[in-house]
Amino acid sequence: MRAEEYLKQIRKIDSIIGDKSREYKRWVEIAKGLGGGFSVGDRVQTTRNLQKGSDAVIEYISIEREIKELERKRKGIIDTIQQLPYNEYKVLYGIYVDGYMQKELPSQFDKSYEWVKKKKRDALKLLQDILDEKRG
Repeated sequence: MRAEEYLKQIRKIDSIIGDKSREYKRWVEIAKGLGGGFSVGDRVQTTRNLQKGSDAVIEYISIEREIKELERKRKGIIDTIQQLPYNEYKVLYGIYVDGYMQKELPSQFDKSYEWVKKKKRDALKLLQDILDEKRG
C-alpha cells in the first residue's frame, strides 16, 4: 500500500467509527427500552421479550468490539507516523488526522507553503520506506 493511501484510511476509519457509534447507541436504547410494560390493544403487557433484549445486547457488544478494533487500527497508523522526524510527523498529522488543508498549514508552522509541500513530500517518502520495511 502506498503511503498516502495508508494515511487516507484514517478519515474512512473516523467515518465508520461515527456510524458505528450511532448504531451502538441505538442498540443500547433498544436493550434499555425493553424493561417496562407496553400496550397491546386494550391490555398492558408487563413481560418483556427476552430474546429481543438479548439480541440487542449481542448487537451492541459486537459493535463495541468493532469500534475498538477500528480505534486500534487508527492508533497503529498514528504510531507509525510518529516514527518520522518531528516536522514531517506534524505535517502529516495536521493533514490526515486533524483534517487541515495543506494550504492552511504554513500559518501553523510560521513557514512558507513551499516548506510545507517539501515536508509533506519528504514525510511521505520516509513513511513509504517504513511501510516497505514492515512488509519486509
